Amino acid sequence: MPTLSKNLYGKYDRENLVKAIDAVANGMSCSGAARQFGIPRKTLADHVSGRSKLERRAGRERSIPEAIENKIVDKVIAAAAAGFPITKQQYLLKVGSVVSKLHLKTPFTNEVPGKDYWLQLKKRQPDIAIRTPENCLSSRLAMMKRDVVDRYFGDLHKIITELGLREKPAQIWNCDETGLTFCQDASKVLAAKGARNVVTRCSPSKDNITTLVCVNAAGSAMPPMCVVKGKTNRSIHSFAIQDSPEGTIWAYQENGWMNDDIGVQWFQQVFLPNCGDSRPQLLILDSHHSHEVLELLEMAKEQLVHVLALPPHTTHMLQPLDRVVFKPFKTAYRRHCTEFLTANPGKTINKVTWPSLLSKTWMSTLKPELIQKAFEATGIHPVDKTRIPESAFLPGDAYRAAVATASLSSTESEPAVATASSSSTESEPGSEPAATPTPCPMEVEEQTIDDVGDVLTISMHEIRNLDFFNFTVNVEGEDVNIDDIVNESSPTVTDTQPETNPTQLPEANYWNQTVNEIFGIASQSPGNTTTWKSRAIPSHRLLTSEQVLQEK
Repeated sequence: MPTLSKNLYGKYDRENLVKAIDAVANGMSCSGAARQFGIPRKTLADHVSGRSKLERRAGRERSIPEAIENKIVDKVIAAAAAGFPITKQQYLLKVGSVVSKLHLKTPFTNEVPGKDYWLQLKKRQPDIAIRTPENCLSSRLAMMKRDVVDRYFGDLHKIITELGLREKPAQIWNCDETGLTFCQDASKVLAAKGARNVVTRCSPSKDNITTLVCVNAAGSAMPPMCVVKGKTNRSIHSFAIQDSPEGTIWAYQENGWMNDDIGVQWFQQVFLPNCGDSRPQLLILDSHHSHEVLELLEMAKEQLVHVLALPPHTTHMLQPLDRVVFKPFKTAYRRHCTEFLTANPGKTINKVTWPSLLSKTWMSTLKPELIQKAFEATGIHPVDKTRIPESAFLPGDAYRAAVATASLSSTESEPAVATASSSSTESEPGSEPAATPTPCPMEVEEQTIDDVGDVLTISMHEIRNLDFFNFTVNVEGEDVNIDDIVNESSPTVTDTQPETNPTQLPEANYWNQTVNEIFGIASQSPGNTTTWKSRAIPSHRLLTSEQVLQEK
């Protein structure tokens, strides 16, 4: 039989607590049940009287009900996945707004949670953490569309199958350029705790050197091409080119960028001499103009090298070098620069010392296992479109849903203007009818409510709820939430919600809509909707095909 001790509190078995409660309910005294099952008498008495509940956790009572907190965290995670992350300070302020609107009784100062709440939140919600986001252009996020990627993978599979390259990874190539500067970002270093002014030396020059890299699915890398800033060949002479990676080709351009002539030079002097004698070959690259020079494409066709351009603005997910290789490459470059400056106090990174740093970075980064991983991660070898994660499409879904909402709202609010315009045209005899502006292809796709419905029903298993989009449409003078249109339901809520204890949830519709309003992604207003050029945006294409060559 369990016996009581002075250190029993918090160490008893909860199953014994349940048995003790049942025993008291069946007529046993609290003292007797406490002794028999090893439960503190006061604890047992509190549970029998209802002052304590079995489901309540030990420690301080929650400031915010668990269901509301879970809903907030889910929406924050979903918004971050859609490309709309918020900072820790924004999170705390928004939680304060929820507390204020729901009239929750909390110990927060001015209803805004502080450091203690944040520390406890991280323990309760291990799925949320502070991360450093990667900057990505809005055009890239908007153009990652499922149908575009599906068509690309369909054509990629067809090309690789027709060329017989499924078992020949050494004949599938990817090339791309990246920029390296003399004045690099410093790596993290050791210093005294609390030190605020930790400095390191850097080069006074901020010149950018474009480095063109080409790798294949078997894990091999061609020598790089380095494009330096200059107007004549003399701009290369001051570089210690003998210290650069073996076989490096050097070129110059006024700004240190790639151009059409350098693209042809790279193909002649780097790609063809290093791709091997096996044919055919497949070269996958982005749609930069230097890669689409007619001379380069004609030469590639003669050499049985098929050049495939990736869909525009998708290289951050579909290009092997962008997706996997360049980040560790630049991290290693910064590390080697920092180590060089620490070991050589009297030197800086300049034209003499830079080539050797490139060699060290090249040798330590471009290894076969990393390169092979890059082609696998982008689904090129083996061809597998499922390697592109679902999260890659969420920012584009959010953007297009916002544009569609703005288009619907502006369409509903402008019928009178259209009628006036047509009537004024009819009143002038002999005048030509006003031409109706043709929307761009993207706008045509996004203007139906069915498209919005498709966007709002994305499958995302790691998120408990997917109603993080909070878009409204003006219908007959009233703002209606798109969620309600899609789900054919329109919950009615009021702002006069009575005060509630943290253990007592407000009415479900009320707090759900409150959280949606404060943590949801706002739609664009019609006046701020992004306008696209009227020409069709080109997708991926085989640049060495007869059709493309005839067009050029």
